[in-house]
Formats: sequence, structure tokens, C-alpha cells
Amino acid sequence: MIPGNECVERKRVIVIEQNADLQINIFQILKTGCDCTILGFYPDLEEALPQLAKTPVDLLILGVGPTCANPSRSLSLLNYAQPESKVLVLVDSSQAFPVFEAIRAGVSGYLLKEDVPTRLRVSLDEVLNGGFPISSLISHTLLQEISPSPGKFEVLRGLTGRERECFQHIVEGKLYKEIAVRMNIRLETVRSHIRNIYQKLGVKTRTEAAVKYLSMPTHALETTPARKIEAEPPLRQQEPLRKLRSAAPAP
Repeated sequence: MIPGNECVERKRVIVIEQNADLQINIFQILKTGCDCTILGFYPDLEEALPQLAKTPVDLLILGVGPTCANPSRSLSLLNYAQPESKVLVLVDSSQAFPVFEAIRAGVSGYLLKEDVPTRLRVSLDEVLNGGFPISSLISHTLLQEISPSPGKFEVLRGLTGRERECFQHIVEGKLYKEIAVRMNIRLETVRSHIRNIYQKLGVKTRTEAAVKYLSMPTHALETTPARKIEAEPPLRQQEPLRKLRSAAPAP
């Protein structure tokens, strides 16, 4: 076990990962770029259980390797030991893993271990703020493997064109900032779209939204004609509007 660093008033993190090189990589990212307390690194869940049983944890980073014979059982144990914790799963690209089943169990995100150097830092922020980061390869695999239920895309009929576009980006695992850039809108507008989407779909989290989408036909977002909506001004033109909005009285 790698000893944890001692910080106060920070998110508490435990990492379960067998590969020593990846442990060091994750440790460096957490130490230099994350406002968190590292409670420890463990090679497997069994060694981590005593710590999990006595200490509340905000985020669990679970690395799943070839030696993990029953990942579903591992997730069940984590949910039992830390029902309020968020779980970010790291998997190998060559490894079979019941991703859809785990998403339904409440996992907060999926990253390929190959993506750790480039995506772990921003993915941690996304998870801790209620997001659902997922590597593109995993997202595409899910969409190919899940059998669609043709009637379920009816729930999307209440979404506007921009909300459907935003929803597509969400389930592809894009971060809020990436969505803002892709849609050429402000970050606050992305959050507003997501709140509306959650309300209309009857979900409370990004995980639930992803589960609902993944049970739909892959063409679902294209079946409802999009209502024409005026695009927001380019970001460079929004500063004058922002000043006007800030000066306007609250409704």
C-alpha cells in the first residue's frame, strides 16, 4: 500500500489498482492536480475493505484487471461498504467487463487505463460534480452491443433540438466544457440544458440518463425533427450580452 497524504477539508479518495506503474501514475496526478486527500492505494478490494469499513470516502477509483474474476461482486461490496461514494472504474481495452450492468448499479464513470494520463484529472472533477465521464471506445462498444427497444425513444420527443444535441454529447462521455465548445455556448447554458433534460427524462443523475439512452435505438436522437432554435452568439461576442444580463433585475 502506498501511504496517503494528509490534507484537510478535501475530497477523500481511495484507489484500488494492482499495477504498480499505474498506481504511481495515478498518485502523481492526484498529488499535483487534485484537491483531495489520498487515503491510500490498495492492490485489491479485499485489502481495502478494512479501511472502507471505518472511513467515509468520497471517491473510489477501482482498477479492474485480468485477475478480477467477478467485477460485479466487487461493485456490490463497494456499494455495501460505501453506499454514498462515487466509483470511477478503470478497465483495460482488451478486457471484457459488464459495463451496462455496472452503470445500472450506479457507477459514476468509466475510463480505459490507457486514458489515465490524459483524462483522469478532468474526469475526477466531472465525477465529483455529478458528471459521468466515459472513454469513447467504451461508449461505442456499449452502443453496438445493447439491443434496442424501439418504443423507448418516445421519451425524447419532449426535448428541443439543442437539448437532444447536448444529450448526445453527454452519453458520449464529453465533459461539460467540451460540450460548451462543441455547441458554441456558455458553460452555464450547458448546465441549463442538462437540468431540463433530467427533468424531462425523469432522471436525477447523468448515470441514469446514460442508462436510459443506452437502452434506446442508436437512431433515437435522429427520429424527432428538431425545432429550429436560434444559436447563441459566438463566445467572443457574448461578453456584452453577459454584462447586460448581469445588470438586468432578477425575475
